Amino acid sequence: MPFWDKRSAEVPDWARPLSPEKYALFVTTVGQTLDGIHAGDQRGSIRDGVLRLRNSAGSVESYGLQNLAQTLALESTAEWSRLVAEHFDAMLTVDEPVTSGEVAIKLLRLRMWHSDYLEQIPEVIHKVLAPGLVLALVLDLPKKVMSLKSDELKAWGLTSELAWSAAEENSKREQYEVIPQTRPDGTQIFFLTGDNLYVTSNALWLDERIELESENGALIGVPTRHVLVVLPIRDISVVKAVSGMHAANRRIFEEGPGSISADLYWWRKRTFTLFPIDASVQRMQARPPDEFVDMLNRLAPGAKS
Repeated sequence: MPFWDKRSAEVPDWARPLSPEKYALFVTTVGQTLDGIHAGDQRGSIRDGVLRLRNSAGSVESYGLQNLAQTLALESTAEWSRLVAEHFDAMLTVDEPVTSGEVAIKLLRLRMWHSDYLEQIPEVIHKVLAPGLVLALVLDLPKKVMSLKSDELKAWGLTSELAWSAAEENSKREQYEVIPQTRPDGTQIFFLTGDNLYVTSNALWLDERIELESENGALIGVPTRHVLVVLPIRDISVVKAVSGMHAANRRIFEEGPGSISADLYWWRKRTFTLFPIDASVQRMQARPPDEFVDMLNRLAPGAKS
């Protein structure tokens, strides 16, 4: 059976923003790399976006291709073969095992995922923040980030409470930058960015990063692992900024790399509530939660305090 077929020109959702031509090259390049590491039996799974590969320790694990596709979309095709080879080398090389709680506690981090990721590894330690958004407890190793299971904490002698607390403190020390952007109508949107994989975890303690009205909170977007979009709610003018924020969030999500969610969330008092938006109609329609509407009514000029 030939490796190439006409379906390869059809770009699946996970492989966007690759063009059909670049997606075809992606399939070929990844297929050749799989042949080189003697994993050619997985070539037929490329279109599904998830491969099952054996790492250097002999364990078979699932590896998604979305982040790789988004990364390559930003690079010259002349670099693709090298980048794909480096990607799989890093993914399949296992770090030295962590054998003590003393070492593990320094490496613990918090990482945001889309809930779909749990379909691949449902047994990992995580918390559901809101529909489509979860927080995972991970280990920040030299070569890659490793998700954790309860038996690993037990082997290290760490309680769940201690592990989550240490991961939060460690994540807070990761570098980030706050970039303010003032819209023509005067409202401000903030972008928290950084090169590490834990930038979006700042959403958990957002009121320590950006000045917010505690009763109002903010609308936030978690488009990728490197960007957190924040629209503080200071007055009724927030309504005018929702459309632009949603468009920016979706654009960043689609471009990647490391896409998490195209949705917006209402952040208030360190809780997350999905802010539903129907973008399929000609004019975007927001369907905010009742509590959000009540807040807007309170902020409206002339409203009774």
